[in-house]
Amino acid sequence: MPAPAGELPLSSSPPLLFSCCGFLSHAKTLDAPKTTNSSPQRITEVSSEDGGGGETTGSAAPLASSPLEIGDLLAQSLRRLPALPSSLLRASLVCKSWCGVVFDPRFLRDFQAHHRRPPLLGFFYHYFLGTLGGIRFTTILDPPDRIPDSRFSLRIALGCRILRCHHGRVLISDRCDRSFLVWDPITGDLRRVPFPPKSNSHMAFIDGGIACASTEQGHVHGACHSDPFKVIALGEDRDRYFALVYSSETGAWGDLFSIVRPVTFMIVCPTCPSTMLGNSICILLIIKEKLAVLEVDWVRQNIAIIDIPSDAFVLDPFISDHIMVTPTSAGGLSLVVIKDCSANVWKRASSNGDGDARWNLLHTVELRNLLSLVPTENPLTLKILGVNEDDNVMFRSKDTGAVFIVNPESKKIKQFTLKLSYYDYYPFASFYTPPQVPRIYPQCPDA
Repeated sequence: MPAPAGELPLSSSPPLLFSCCGFLSHAKTLDAPKTTNSSPQRITEVSSEDGGGGETTGSAAPLASSPLEIGDLLAQSLRRLPALPSSLLRASLVCKSWCGVVFDPRFLRDFQAHHRRPPLLGFFYHYFLGTLGGIRFTTILDPPDRIPDSRFSLRIALGCRILRCHHGRVLISDRCDRSFLVWDPITGDLRRVPFPPKSNSHMAFIDGGIACASTEQGHVHGACHSDPFKVIALGEDRDRYFALVYSSETGAWGDLFSIVRPVTFMIVCPTCPSTMLGNSICILLIIKEKLAVLEVDWVRQNIAIIDIPSDAFVLDPFISDHIMVTPTSAGGLSLVVIKDCSANVWKRASSNGDGDARWNLLHTVELRNLLSLVPTENPLTLKILGVNEDDNVMFRSKDTGAVFIVNPESKKIKQFTLKLSYYDYYPFASFYTPPQVPRIYPQCPDA
């Protein structure tokens, strides 16, 4: 059934699990095609007991499909299943042949390539109990795709904090141990990357990023468990903003690149989540009473400061989680600003030959009617959680805890049944199939 108008569907792929059931039976029965003006045709198969001397009666039988052709047809149909946790697991329980297909590494690569981007599974958040700390998970999916909160959890020191979830991994900063933690929640793999050495005592690391470094042709991010990765460390000192890139392939940090800080006093906006856009990390800066974007391109090793139009936002440090840098479909920059229960979407247009790019107000998304907000509700109770892998902006109501996502360009919206409390949350997207139930097909490869 199509999604209601204005709703952002989680998946447009049809549930084909039971539409494929005829493949296996067709491989064993050779019933002739039915006709409208005659009785059904009878086909006698030649068996090994006939010694090869038997003949068929009636019209010639259609050639049976080979097991390879049947497997290809099955794989083509199964890859259209929704990219949700229960899809492949339930398909694997149909029969041994299906189990063998859905856990074939080649099929899994095709399945991920077909969907292109991993689904949003839920959110991570910090928790503290006395002197202990940790990271917990809460799923955003409904049954049968709901993931137990205990499935993804990690004990960490109190001085640790999540910096980012990206490409199926979580980047954590451990200031006490002066290192980054790179965690793969799906496999449980945890690696420690020491901070790069300081060249002076005033250097401080303010943010970071994690990215898959796979160069495989056709690679789809979201199941990069065994692939190399890069850690991007962003920092500042008295005179500059700087960045360094760590490669898991070399096990070393690259050269530092930087930009001179303006004389005007600048601080990193404390409550606005930074954004990874392609090969760049964008961080909001407070410049006196204005905002700017610090864009760090770790591939080109370039850092730039981009002004934000003064009429786009009135700065208030206490409500600065109402603005977010987001990508456009063309790969450029846009800005989402919550104002009076509306989301104003600004787009950074290319320069007109004078070297200066300009911001234009693209459109306004009215959130009050879409979310059924009461007229007296404080519009500043809407908090931006971040951007998911589909470039949709995620919001949370501070009053009700309701979570919803909006596509800034299409204006489509999706609200979830999940309620979140007052914690800061970090969206996590990945391809994921739960561990299999006790094996009922012994010859099926392990998941």
